[in-house]
Amino acid sequence: MSARPIWSSVTIAVGTCPNHLTHIRLNHYIRERCLKRGALAPGVVLPNVEVHPFCIVLTYLSGDESLSVFESQATDPSFLLIFAQTWALAARLRLPTLQNELISVMSSLYTMIVEGICSYQRSAWVDTHLLRAFQHLRSQFGPETHAEKFLVCFSGRTAPLVRELEKQLSSKDFDLDIREKILKEARSFERDPIIHRPYLFRVSALNPPRYPPLDVQRLSQDEGENTDARRFDGAPDNPRPRCAKPILSTPYTRSRRYEQLHHERRSQTQSGIYDSGASPSTADFASTTTVSRRRVSFRLQHQDTMCDSDPTSE
Repeated sequence: MSARPIWSSVTIAVGTCPNHLTHIRLNHYIRERCLKRGALAPGVVLPNVEVHPFCIVLTYLSGDESLSVFESQATDPSFLLIFAQTWALAARLRLPTLQNELISVMSSLYTMIVEGICSYQRSAWVDTHLLRAFQHLRSQFGPETHAEKFLVCFSGRTAPLVRELEKQLSSKDFDLDIREKILKEARSFERDPIIHRPYLFRVSALNPPRYPPLDVQRLSQDEGENTDARRFDGAPDNPRPRCAKPILSTPYTRSRRYEQLHHERRSQTQSGIYDSGASPSTADFASTTTVSRRRVSFRLQHQDTMCDSDPTSE
């Protein structure tokens, strides 16, 4: 049995096994970048990976290095939780540059808040989303991660009233050490570390910390070849995907690659994989949920990249 071309699309699934999986077909460019790290192989399940942070990572890998999709979520009440989930996913995928870019976006938002350039309204400064953000980071990496230190400083120094902050902290199930660290930052008159010592919250791109890899499970053969899975594909009309550089690690000749990709595209078109009415230059995010199926449409403005996913049963 011949191997698949390295740039062909592959299907993986993310979500809670076994009944709430979102199947995603990754395009050639994402696969090329991820296979170097052995992270996203064909037919795998990434259990307990949330779809939205995963989409943010994939759009970054597709070329959205400014993290415009993540930045657009700043008004979401769960923004701090989304940050923690995305940072943790980047850590486990061994993407230190993305970890630092997330910190940069959060630092820019923080600077605008403390300088009064923008308002940052929340129903409670210490809410369930912040608690879950700390719990998510500690459950995967333990205490004292760079992201945890940033959240401590962010939540402490953006709180308007220390007394109200202390009351809210006491009413939630925060670990005692986190509670004390947040209050210490809120009461501190020292120079702001986010503004004056940003390196405290960044990982070394050359020598990043060792994080546990993602938990990976295998899809069954039927699920792994699911034709209903949506694609993360930046060039739907190009019979041969555009690559940054030739890939020499496969014995396939150029003509054989072309014929196989052309055959796959014809089969996918007949199976209704492509949405002929979709415009890749528009932005859209919608979901329809049933008991065991969820459709997520996620189209990007950046570089006409369209990211769709449709679970059929990371």
